[in-house]
Amino acid sequence: MIVYGPEGCGKTRNAEALRKHFGCSNIVDGWTLSQYVVKGSLHLTNETKDDLDIARQHGLSANLIPFGAAMTQMDTAIIARAGLGSTTTEKPSNPKDSVGIRKWRQYATVPATVIAELGVAMLEGAVKYGRHNYRVAGVRASVYVDAAKGHIDQWWEGEDCDPDVPGQRLSHIVKAIASLVVLRDAEIQKMLTDDRPPKANLDRVRLDMQATVEAILDRYPEPKDAFTEIGVRNGQGVTEFRPRIHLTPSEILGLGLQSFHSGGIVSERPTTLVGEK
Repeated sequence: MIVYGPEGCGKTRNAEALRKHFGCSNIVDGWTLSQYVVKGSLHLTNETKDDLDIARQHGLSANLIPFGAAMTQMDTAIIARAGLGSTTTEKPSNPKDSVGIRKWRQYATVPATVIAELGVAMLEGAVKYGRHNYRVAGVRASVYVDAAKGHIDQWWEGEDCDPDVPGQRLSHIVKAIASLVVLRDAEIQKMLTDDRPPKANLDRVRLDMQATVEAILDRYPEPKDAFTEIGVRNGQGVTEFRPRIHLTPSEILGLGLQSFHSGGIVSERPTTLVGEK
């Protein structure tokens, strides 16, 4: 038996209960297609359904079941054994878990920290224009694309927070997210003025540029390190500097130099200058 599902979905946490349900003798956790199938064992894997189906066409001999379906099957069997409406202390998981994990509500995947900041960013727009005004007035796509890209570019170029927001503690990244939230909501609500340009041939661009990138990296297999703000702060790129000076015509004659231009010559700093002690 092979139970498959993405990493972190709960396979390992429910492994023992699944093993008992399917009547397997032991558990092979983290199984991959490069390994043999152990007869009578429960195999837990992160491999995708498509890859497993292809492997089965080439001789993989095992029953395949997605983790969500396995949990539903197991919980249904437990409820049936216990009797409708009754309880059991042996139940390894709440039957609602296997159903809830597949619901469209997936709020637990979103970090509350960013949501808190996003709320403040949306508050700024709410007090300036009226909360949810974009659902009534509608929005123009180009305006919010410019806003989002502008905030991202300012952050990328070293400005962490939006200076126009009182307190200057709201990240440009959050302001970009807020712009995209309004843009997407308007699209969902059919309140978007879509002024995007005619559709581009992105497939051609992707293919050409990917080929160019590969050619550049092949020609320069050992690229130089990137210069970064953190690197510069730590002295990246700093080399010993020897100042260059301008010499007057009289100093040129005194040093025995021949080449000069009007106003003096640019030269490496000599050991001793005329008039220098």
